[in-house]
Amino acid sequence: MSSVSFSGLASGIDTASIVESIIELERTPITTMESTQTYLQTKLDT
Repeated sequence: MSSVSFSGLASGIDTASIVESIIELERTPITTMESTQTYLQTKLDT
């Protein structure tokens, strides 16, 4: 018979915080590009 183990669920590790941090890191290039785009658009408008 096989058993299933969910060690991370009861270990006290804050998985939500870890996932949020990973998503934030993955989004960094997008945020940088958006900032650059805003800067360049402002420069063109003036």
